[in-house]
Amino acid sequence: LFQDGKIYVNGVLKGEATKENLEEIKVYNEKMREWTKALHSNMFETMKRIIDDMFGDHGSFWQNLSGPFWKTVKAYGPDSEPTKPATSPKEPEKPEKPEKPLPKLPETMPLPEPPSFCKP
Repeated sequence: LFQDGKIYVNGVLKGEATKENLEEIKVYNEKMREWTKALHSNMFETMKRIIDDMFGDHGSFWQNLSGPFWKTVKAYGPDSEPTKPATSPKEPEKPEKPEKPLPKLPETMPLPEPPSFCKP
């Protein structure tokens, strides 16, 4: 914090503010804005990929709606009688699909170095 020409870090007086200090904090704040934008972009892209993996055309959500349960549900039809259930022939069991590896998360930018007057 710059106040009355002095620098305070976490409430502790660090000394008089100089032009170099003001330039350092300006550069640091700009780098932090860039870092924040990159972080938000990475988070958005990661969440988009996860949602697409679940709900995209061949996502895991839709694959789970195509099993024997859903075939039986579809066999009932909208006008069926719940007391007279229709059945569908049992399908031969398919071998389990290998698990899909977790997606690799994008690399995040390293945090900018704090200004010299913020270091212990």
